[in-house]
This record gives sequence, structure tokens and C-alpha cells, in this order.
Amino acid sequence: MILKPHEKFKLYRERKGLTQEGMGLKLGCSQMQISRIERGKQKPNDYQLEIIEKEFGTSIWTMKEKV
Repeated sequence: MILKPHEKFKLYRERKGLTQEGMGLKLGCSQMQISRIERGKQKPNDYQLEIIEKEFGTSIWTMKEKV
């Protein structure tokens, strides 16, 4: 099964044992924004993408695609 970037984001977050609130603290945003990202309703900004890549040790977003 091929996962979309927002689905990978949720999977990696859960594997790291992070709540949406905890991930929001790392990215400087709210739990609601994390929820929107995980549902594919919003894309992380460039700063957040950098933090995500460092946190997960991989680039899960080749992010200039449409959601």
C-alpha cells in the first residue's frame, strides 16, 4: 500500500510516540493544525518541513504537490 505524505506523517508521529499536541509544540503550531495536516487539509510550511525531516530522519514530503 502506498501512503500519501500526510498519512506517512501521522504514521511516523505515532511511531515516535508523539501526540498531536506534542508534535504541535515541536513545530510551533496547534494540535488543530497537526490534525489538519494529518487529514491532508493543510500542508506544513517550509520551516515545519525542515523540523519534520529532522525529527523523523527522513523526507516524507516531496511537498510541492497538490493536496
